[in-house]
Amino acid sequence: MKMFKVVIVMYVLLAVVVSVNSQPACTHYAVATGGTGSACSLPVPCTIQTFINSASLATTPGNVLCLNAGTYTGQVDVPTTFAGAPGNPIWIRALNEGQVTFNQGGSGFAFRTQGSWGVLWGVNIYNGRGSNLLIRGSNWVVQRVVAGPTASTGTEDNIVVAGSNNTIEDSAAFGVGGKQIAAGASQAGVTNNVIRRVWAVFNDDGDKVSPVGAMEQGYGQDTVTFENVLGTNNQVVNPSQEQGPFQTFRSDNSKVLGSIFYIGASDVATASEVFFALTDGGSAQGAGNYDPSDNNVFRHIVSFIHPSNASFATTRALRLNYQGPGPHGSGNVLSDSVGVGGVGISCQSPDYTCTNVQYGTSLVNAIGAGKSIWTESNAGPGICKRYINGVLTDEPLWPWPMNQRIIDFMTARGATPVDVTATMESLFGPIPAVCRSDAPVIPVTSKVRSGFQ
Repeated sequence: MKMFKVVIVMYVLLAVVVSVNSQPACTHYAVATGGTGSACSLPVPCTIQTFINSASLATTPGNVLCLNAGTYTGQVDVPTTFAGAPGNPIWIRALNEGQVTFNQGGSGFAFRTQGSWGVLWGVNIYNGRGSNLLIRGSNWVVQRVVAGPTASTGTEDNIVVAGSNNTIEDSAAFGVGGKQIAAGASQAGVTNNVIRRVWAVFNDDGDKVSPVGAMEQGYGQDTVTFENVLGTNNQVVNPSQEQGPFQTFRSDNSKVLGSIFYIGASDVATASEVFFALTDGGSAQGAGNYDPSDNNVFRHIVSFIHPSNASFATTRALRLNYQGPGPHGSGNVLSDSVGVGGVGISCQSPDYTCTNVQYGTSLVNAIGAGKSIWTESNAGPGICKRYINGVLTDEPLWPWPMNQRIIDFMTARGATPVDVTATMESLFGPIPAVCRSDAPVIPVTSKVRSGFQ
């Protein structure tokens, strides 16, 4: 009887995650300039700082602050006192998606979440120094957010996931600096974060300071789930410490599911691998903190460098290795995946076990002639349909949910725009109907973290 109750609870929570509705009604309003109200009303809107610093407005679950269109300058620092409630978060959202931009000005992080049970929705962020979006606190949901370039190259990461039990969903990051998505640096003890349906590209313009790449997870941050994420590198010039589009190390019980990491034919990328997982990894942020990776799951992964790329012959698509001097890891599994690279797969036992992996120097060599990466390869189920909280659903993943938002903000910031759906089809062939749902995208509104991984 007890088991039956647990199953029902999990089913209900999953149903909440995948439900879609219209955006919640506005209860309060803010403007980019000229806000004078203290009650943040429709006739007399306030500044965003007035709302988030209010002892009453930012502690009342269910409040929805709607941001009028415009460019909001300066730093937004949500205080630790910010408090929604389970199932009833406080929203900070664009009144109209994509028409709100945060421009920090280049002197500090642009937007930092703290407190608990909040939703940040529908905005663009850029020009922060240190990071554009720093996610601290707990039980925050960041949805339909695009983060553009940071203020400069160097050690800056674009989006940093630091608190516990937070979710990034249907979002994107592009630009220069360190990592575009970082779930790890100096965050030992942080757990249960989810990065879902996020696209990231690292575009460097001359960084010679720090290791760089699209996505990173590690430094003791455990139980992290990346699902249906896409990552790539394409530099303007080659940095001295380029890493692959995805790396993970020093983490336990984490997952990477249904994801594509890729380097296109003309992309400038000189890292020696596309996807790599290490049991440990050393840096100034974790020197001497040797903590091996245990019980991590990588499933339905496509790791690919185009055979025509200038770096193809020296690039390994999948590298899963022990790195000392710490102890060996255990229970780490890569399965049901595909790799295409000029250098063969590296899967070091006993730290990693690789099963049912198709690998070759071309897609045909890896999966066979006449077969589709979307439906017939080992990775097909996970890149065709959506993962949600570690569960492969029957909900189509394509077209990419943030496709036009990415194009629009990259264009606005002077970057070469990327059509993500078209790029995937150019690399892997037409996305079949079974993987597509071309109805208008209606953002999730009732979702709060279920806690299930």
